[in-house]
Amino acid sequence: MSAAGDESIKNRVRWVSYELAGVSFLFIARGAVLFLLLPHAGQDFQYRWSAQQYVFAGIDPFRVGFWTSEHNSTLPPDLPVEVAARAGDPVNVVDPPWVWAYGTLLYWPDKNFARLWFLFANAAALVLLIGIVNRLNEDLDPTHRLFCAALFFANFGFSEQLINGNYGILALAGIAGCFLALRLHSSMLAGAAFALAQIKMTIGSPLTIMLLLRRKVVAIATAGIILLLGSLWTSNVVGISVSGLLQRMLDGANRFSTGGYSLYQVFSLAGTSKKTALILCASLVLLLSTWIASRWKDDDFAQMAIFAICARIFTYHNVIDNVVIAFIVLAAARTWIHSGFDRSLSAVLIFLVISVLLPGRLTDNPGAQIILQLGWCSAVIALLRVRAQLQKHLPAKIAAPA
Repeated sequence: MSAAGDESIKNRVRWVSYELAGVSFLFIARGAVLFLLLPHAGQDFQYRWSAQQYVFAGIDPFRVGFWTSEHNSTLPPDLPVEVAARAGDPVNVVDPPWVWAYGTLLYWPDKNFARLWFLFANAAALVLLIGIVNRLNEDLDPTHRLFCAALFFANFGFSEQLINGNYGILALAGIAGCFLALRLHSSMLAGAAFALAQIKMTIGSPLTIMLLLRRKVVAIATAGIILLLGSLWTSNVVGISVSGLLQRMLDGANRFSTGGYSLYQVFSLAGTSKKTALILCASLVLLLSTWIASRWKDDDFAQMAIFAICARIFTYHNVIDNVVIAFIVLAAARTWIHSGFDRSLSAVLIFLVISVLLPGRLTDNPGAQIILQLGWCSAVIALLRVRAQLQKHLPAKIAAPA
C-alpha cells in the first residue's frame, strides 16, 4: 500500500476513534446518572449492600437470603431489630467468601454515601482501565493506540454494569491488570490483579488457565494468599468455616441463578441442578480453554480473546456481562492493524463493535443470544487464524515481550 493510502486509512481510523470515544463517554455517563437517579436502578448494588450489612453485624447473610426466599420476603424473626430495619432483604446471596471482605471497602453502612462511593470506585477502575489498555498498546503509534482504546470502551456493557450496580467494571480492571502484569513479568502484581478479578468470579476465573499454562507459581500463590485472607476474614466475622461459606455459595447459585443464556442454562433446562450445571460449565471452561490456549501461550492477545469467549458463554451470565467481549474487540483490532488491515478482519471487527453496542433490551432473548454467541466464537476463530499466519511473518509483533 502507498504512503498516501496508509495516511488515508490513518485519518479514517483517527476520526472513527474520536467518534467511538464520544459514544463511550456518553454510555458511561448515562450509566452513572441513571444509577444515581432511577429509583429501580442499582439492583445488584441494593442486594449486595443489604447482605453486607448483615456481615458487618456478624450475621450469616446466606441464612437471611435463603429464609426470605422461602417466606415471601419476610425476614427471620430472630434478627436484631435495628439491623433488620436498616438492611432489609438481601434477596439473593451467591458471592464467594472473599467477596465479603472486598465489600468492606465498597458498602459503607450509610446507603446514600455507599452509592456515591460505589460509583467513585467504578470511576477509579475505569481510569485504571484506560491506563492499562494504553500501556498494553504502547508498541503501536498514537493513532492506532487511540483506536484500540476507543474500541475497547465502546461497549454498552459498561453503562449497564453501572446501572445495575454490578462488579463487571471492577473485574475488568483486574483482568486487564493481570494481562499487563504478565507482559511486564511481574508475577506478584499478576497475582494481586487476578485476585481482584475474582470479585466477579464468573468472569475472572478463566484467568486461572493463563497462569497455569505459563507456570506462574508466584502469581498463583499470591492470588491464593489474598483470596484466603479475605475468606478467613469473612469466616471469622460470621463464625462459619470457609468450606461452609463455599457450600452456601453453591446453595445460593442453586436457588437464585435463573435466566441468562449460556451453556449453564442449557444444562439447567436439561434437568441438571443449577449447582451441578455451574460445576460442569466450570470444568468445561478449564478443559477447553486449556486445550486451545496452550497453542497460544506466548501470544497475549490471542489469549485475551480465548479468555473472553470462555468467560462470557460458558458460565452463568446475563447480557450485562457483554462487557467482557471488549477483550475480543481489542485482540481483533490489534490483529487487524498488524495484518495490514485485512479485509476479512474488517468485517469481523465491524460485527464485534456492533454486537457490543446493542442495548440489553434488544438482545435479551434466545434468538439474539444464539446469533451473538455464534458470531463471537466465529470472530475468535477468524482472528486466531490470522494471528497464526502473522506468527510466521511478524513473530516479534505477535509474541509476548521477552
